Amino acid sequence: MKQGSRFLGIDDGPREVEKLIGVSYRGTEFMEQVEIIDQEPDSGDATEDIVKLYSLFNQDIRAILLDGISFNGFNIADIDRIAEETDTATVAVTSNEPDKEAMRKGLEAVGLETDLIDKLPEVHRFGD
Repeated sequence: MKQGSRFLGIDDGPREVEKLIGVSYRGTEFMEQVEIIDQEPDSGDATEDIVKLYSLFNQDIRAILLDGISFNGFNIADIDRIAEETDTATVAVTSNEPDKEAMRKGLEAVGLETDLIDKLPEVHRFGD
């Protein structure tokens, strides 16, 4: 068996293509699999789409790394539920702290539920 833990990175594509993209990689050197699924923009919840994307990977994924918590507009990831449903550690990585109040207002403006905003985990800062 090859050395190194496998991770699954997930991000959305450009707004106009409405895709969710998953890339598995091992260590820091080997990209092993890429999967792309359609995602309806502004549907409110990205959780089911992320779990669906995860299910396409036939590998021992040690952790899911999300690029933020919002995908294709207002599709918010429920990190705890993703971790529970996939039995895999799930981390959202971002370069800035989410503005929960702005997200709440945006969701309300398009008629979507805001309960996921209240469930967001605490933000932890690393590095500088």
